[in-house]
Amino acid sequence: MFRATSRGSLVAARNPSEQGKPGRYTSSMADFFISHSHQDKVIARRIARRLGAYGITAWLDERELRLGETLGATLERRIRESSSVLVIATAAATRSKWVHREVTFARRLDPAPPIWPIFVEDVTSHPILSDYVGLDVVDLHRFETAVLRIAEEALGTPLPPPDKTWLATSLTALTLEEPALALLIEDCLEGDGILERHRGSISSVPFHNLDYAVGALYDVAESGDALKVVNAATVLFKRCGAGTYVLARHVASGAAGDTLWEALSDLLPPNTLDAAIDLLATPQSRDDRALAAFLSANGDALNARQRQSLVRMTTHPARGPSGFGSRAAFEALRIAPDSDDLRALWEWWINSGLFDGLREGSSSTPEVIASHVAAGLQDPSSSPAWPAIAKCLAEHVGRLAASNDRASVETAVHHVMVAADAGLPFLDDMIQECADAPDCDAWVGWTDSTELSIYIQCFMYAAQTDRNWARASAEYASMWEARQERLRQAAIP
Repeated sequence: MFRATSRGSLVAARNPSEQGKPGRYTSSMADFFISHSHQDKVIARRIARRLGAYGITAWLDERELRLGETLGATLERRIRESSSVLVIATAAATRSKWVHREVTFARRLDPAPPIWPIFVEDVTSHPILSDYVGLDVVDLHRFETAVLRIAEEALGTPLPPPDKTWLATSLTALTLEEPALALLIEDCLEGDGILERHRGSISSVPFHNLDYAVGALYDVAESGDALKVVNAATVLFKRCGAGTYVLARHVASGAAGDTLWEALSDLLPPNTLDAAIDLLATPQSRDDRALAAFLSANGDALNARQRQSLVRMTTHPARGPSGFGSRAAFEALRIAPDSDDLRALWEWWINSGLFDGLREGSSSTPEVIASHVAAGLQDPSSSPAWPAIAKCLAEHVGRLAASNDRASVETAVHHVMVAADAGLPFLDDMIQECADAPDCDAWVGWTDSTELSIYIQCFMYAAQTDRNWARASAEYASMWEARQERLRQAAIP
């Protein structure tokens, strides 16, 4: 049993032998019969434990050996009295004569209860299951969400809060089956979080028991301890994929902080990639840092469907380049080099001036775009979109230089300077765009045209030669002052 701590952590008040009784509800609000192969009893128990926290009785026959060839009066009565029959749909279930008999008996009743297969494995085409629309949890990271859907079907939405005492009791019972889970509970409720020396033992607990335990512990813990459970979930997710429910709840709360980045920034087990993408797609997240880190660490392991999902996530709704936005788009273009949407996003950012650094508080500067374009152009295996993006940048610099706005002209020169420092291969195009600006129509009659012509001349020469910007600045100041002096002398009678 859990025991109270000095910080008032939740304690269980019920004995594990009370499993099967409703929690804080006075009576069962729904009744499910769980049909399963004895090989899947861990999964069946998990469902019963989570549903029980909402006052829903989920009955399962745990006997592995049965006498006779009929279901027996108890099983028949349980099925008749159930509001629905849940079938743990696995290959083992399709081979189980008892699952066949339970489902056949249920479908022959009048009225027959709804039959819901929970497809833990892809057995949708099996004759005993093919007539039913069930829940797809082949990706086990979505299992807890699927069980909550079952609860919602019984109770409606939104679900009431789960009974914490029930969950605490179920965790106590589970530690009898999996002693390593006691370490997880102690570390999170009485310590400072999951300890390094305990991680191996905890991670070795079978997935369903570990994933349920982390989720139940999160729902049981008080606010301070809940953060420790979240931190434990990030560790376990990276190691074995457990804890998705906890991470999703925490992200949805809007208080994620660095949680997603911590969970997704390492190379993940292949079977957790879809779950990671689901976490990144949580509407409240929009975590560009986590997205960039995930793409960098796991991009090479993604399949075509996953790549397309991440391209869409990066481009819809459109994000800006500030913060880690441009880094995320850079990594996305690395995994989807032929994406027209990503190329269009970069060009929209450039043409909108989002890399000009002119907006107050902007972290997207000419240096940022130059570094990305340089990396994209210099990597032989990079996207073929980078030459087009580079051309777009050169044309944008030309438009800035050809305006009759002093700040825009200075920004164009700044772009050329950082392009020269980065050694960009399209530097000559940018220099030419700036050098042609004084001859454009917008400069005719412009008060600053003469001064800025000198400014462009000095800095374009430096860009083509030694990139000595201090000397260019001194030459510009000297040449402009000399011109001003000549004008003053000419004005003296």
